Amino acid sequence: MISVLGLGYVGLPLAVHFVQVGYTVFGVDIDQERVEMLKRGKCNISKELETHLANVLRDGKLTISMNGEQAVRASDFIIVVVPTPINDAMIPVLQPLLTATKTIQKVLTPGKFVIIESTTYPGTTEEVIKPILESSGYVAGNDFGLAYSPERIDPGNQIYTLTNIPKIMGGITPECTEIAIELYKSIIEAEIIPVSDPKTAEATKMLENTFRGVNIALVNELSLVFQKLGINTFEVIEKANTKPFSFLPHYPGPGVGGHCIPVDPYYLAYKAKSLGLKTRFIELAGEINQGMPFRVIELLELGLNAISRSIQDSNICILGLAYKKNVDDTRNTPASPIIKEIYARSGKIKAFDPLVKNLRITEEFIVDSEKTLNDALKDSHAIILVTNHDAFDSLTREVLLTRTHKPVIFVDSCNFLPAGTSTKEFVYIGLGKPYNLRMLK
Repeated sequence: MISVLGLGYVGLPLAVHFVQVGYTVFGVDIDQERVEMLKRGKCNISKELETHLANVLRDGKLTISMNGEQAVRASDFIIVVVPTPINDAMIPVLQPLLTATKTIQKVLTPGKFVIIESTTYPGTTEEVIKPILESSGYVAGNDFGLAYSPERIDPGNQIYTLTNIPKIMGGITPECTEIAIELYKSIIEAEIIPVSDPKTAEATKMLENTFRGVNIALVNELSLVFQKLGINTFEVIEKANTKPFSFLPHYPGPGVGGHCIPVDPYYLAYKAKSLGLKTRFIELAGEINQGMPFRVIELLELGLNAISRSIQDSNICILGLAYKKNVDDTRNTPASPIIKEIYARSGKIKAFDPLVKNLRITEEFIVDSEKTLNDALKDSHAIILVTNHDAFDSLTREVLLTRTHKPVIFVDSCNFLPAGTSTKEFVYIGLGKPYNLRMLK
């Protein structure tokens, strides 16, 4: 039997896949509302996963519970996929991981095998997790197994899924690595790649997402330069990508969101500081990416000023509350600081996201998605496209003009419409693209 501790965007698909290949699985989460929803066969990740969830629940091989000790006690393998966020000071918050580890330690017995998938800094498994588990009196690698295998799920990706993405595996002994690989072979069709130890596996995940964060920061900064020069950043990237080697395209946007890129580099920076090292490159990249929502606000102001309006006296429509196209995940979404800044300047906001019911900006401040796109667009003086869901594909300049004030400002942070779309009635300003406001004079 397998226990999966944490039933979010990674843990739930993992649990369902193990059931589908014949395992009995105990899925555990501490969020009562989520547990009750999952027990009913409902999930908010995808319709496909929801169908699979309903089927495995009907077969009785997946049990959803909040009782971690009961699940661990009954299981041979325990997979930990709990959140590892950061706080406002960009310091890792390991409490969910520590809580899960202590739950396992309370009922740990010889022969069990623990696999950590939660993203964390190099050394966590061996320096933090292992001592807690060994406080049970049992020895890792001898009495029980322990390995680290970073999750690589990309929500919304229809090409690369849990089963066909190569998997990294690092056990605390070679035997632990081999056993964990054999377990995952039942659900992973791609190669499962052994590494020297858990900290190498942890570092691999850190490098993957730090690489992305740094390169996104680079194109975000260049997009501001190119825009001032009257150059279309997206055309530059497209042409640079014709070079068959030494270039990998990354694209500018309103900011980075989700559970990886805005978070993982700070885990690495935190570990580096504990060693007396300063990761200037990583921290600068984070600073640039965190500043992009405010660059979007600057473009909004630019457009509104061109039609003699201000944020304070305008109705502003936000399209897209999720951090990424075609998913409902709002963790660290750039929509949040954009909305917060507009409210701070007394702007009036309506928002619409076909996949998100509401966005919690702070504990007291929640923005609801309008029931329909038309409701959100009605009487708008400006529109900010934050997330380019497929559901917005039918939106054209002509469609938007029938549902908004004229002239209307359209701030495009996703390369949604082509440059040069502006008219006197439709003022288009694209992030990283040339713009022309002279026709308004």
